Amino acid sequence: MSETNLTSKQIRELSRTSSETLFGIQRDENSNNPDGYSPVQPEQRATLITPHCQVSVALRNGLKVIRAQSQCELPFLYRREAAQVACVKGVGALLKAERALLDAGLIRVHTLAQQRTNKCLWEILAPGYEALGLSEPKWQSKGGYLHKFCAHRIANTYICQGYEAEIEYFHSNGKLVDLRVSNTSNEIFVEICASTPLEKELSNIELDLRVAPYPNELLLAVTKRAMRDSLITLIAERLGNHRLPSQVRVVLAGDLIDSLKLPQ
Repeated sequence: MSETNLTSKQIRELSRTSSETLFGIQRDENSNNPDGYSPVQPEQRATLITPHCQVSVALRNGLKVIRAQSQCELPFLYRREAAQVACVKGVGALLKAERALLDAGLIRVHTLAQQRTNKCLWEILAPGYEALGLSEPKWQSKGGYLHKFCAHRIANTYICQGYEAEIEYFHSNGKLVDLRVSNTSNEIFVEICASTPLEKELSNIELDLRVAPYPNELLLAVTKRAMRDSLITLIAERLGNHRLPSQVRVVLAGDLIDSLKLPQ
């Protein structure tokens, strides 16, 4: 299927239509509202979702999912989590919604390695936020969306386990650590490896463990399965003869992320 990215005019129309479809807002030419919209009564809402609507069922489902995701307190959701919040059921419906959002240029799809599988997540792009009538948010943490996703979800997992978490922690030597989690007896540094070259992780190890206080453990969380063995080999070749003050482990980033408690 060829891409059919929307124009700015089409996105504005989509924003209007999605508001009508999802939130019961319709155009009222006689309204005093400067935007010309007034709430739709509950008995009228069913008339908005008709075969004549310019937005396909798949795209309407997609808009429901990304709006639900964007409105969560922690908006970094896996695809299935976001669909659950949006009450979009069925793998087929979800995949069609994904295809419609991709064709419209509203999302980008990422995968994250976890145990023996890969989990899927959607990055809402600027046109997606525009279609929802929302401003694109800014989140703490450097790197791209997948890097930010991992930082916030891993932090949330440790917080739920009773740890304190700090994203972009400044070490005593001025080194910026992706994530530091700690409790009364344990301190862990987490560096998220979402891109190549892998050699940069050797620099992270050196700088993170150059000066005290040292963490009990330094985790290198890779987002792709192929990175794990390559990075383990690289560390063994370059640092195998060095005695490090902390344990260093290479793990899959997805294995550090627990499922969220979501409404049923």
